Amino acid sequence: MSSTSNYPLDKVQRGVPKWRARPFQLVSLLDMIKFRARDFLRLAQYLKWIQTLIETDKEKTPGVDSRLEEDIKQILVGRLDSMTELCKDIGLELSVMLLEEIKHDVAVASDSRPSYGFLKFGADIQELARRIDHEMSMPLFLCIPRSKAEYFDQPALFGADVSNKFPDDSYDVQEAGNSLATGRNTACVMHLMRALEVALDATGLGVGVPQAVIEAKNSWETLLKKIDSQMVANDKASTPDWPPKRQFFVDAHAHLFAVKNAWRNPSMHLEKKYEEAEAERIYRAVKDFMEHLATHLNASGQFTP
Repeated sequence: MSSTSNYPLDKVQRGVPKWRARPFQLVSLLDMIKFRARDFLRLAQYLKWIQTLIETDKEKTPGVDSRLEEDIKQILVGRLDSMTELCKDIGLELSVMLLEEIKHDVAVASDSRPSYGFLKFGADIQELARRIDHEMSMPLFLCIPRSKAEYFDQPALFGADVSNKFPDDSYDVQEAGNSLATGRNTACVMHLMRALEVALDATGLGVGVPQAVIEAKNSWETLLKKIDSQMVANDKASTPDWPPKRQFFVDAHAHLFAVKNAWRNPSMHLEKKYEEAEAERIYRAVKDFMEHLATHLNASGQFTP
């Protein structure tokens, strides 16, 4: 996965792992390793140090549960405190709960409570290591191919002009990109269809064909013929405002024809599943069409030279 978000990976709420603080964002494998690599390493080092201490005690007094001396207890509590803070930062909540229990048992261990010595402490640390492993295996990450990363989480996927001229389409355009990036090809086409409605109505209003969306839903052929007929009528009427925008709408008509061919369906209804190649073809056609419209037309059909 590629990192596309501008959100700083090192600035999240304390105690909340980055995949929870900023879910549904793209991060590269390197980011995933780097953003807590030092913390994971220190956590492993603390565990290794404690396990070495326990093994050393076993070798000195085989089969005997040595009690925790005061100086050792202070060192252990310090190490456990550090591990607790690391687990909080990483987001290992269950491991933090177990660490708090272990710290309490270590702190109160004494001659009057000889049952908690190195053997019991060692068993707790083994359980802690297992719990950390389990918790770290729980978050799941969706891999997006690098070739599709450019489509993901882009508020202005079709460019700033399209976003400014057709603001009501922003959600569906962005979701079309997200769907294409994540292999949800039919969902991509659905969002493109929704985004196209605003563009079709704007085109119809600009030429003089009202309710263009309804016409397209009934038949692309009918809509294209009506737009073509209306442009011929506009040529004959010779109104002063038509000649400056005539070529623009001729080109828009050509783009619409390309959209129709990309859909390969006389209607706009989603009557089937769409495969990746089909979704990409429709995506490109709709994008080209809307980019063309945004050069001179807004959502209300107003033409600006």
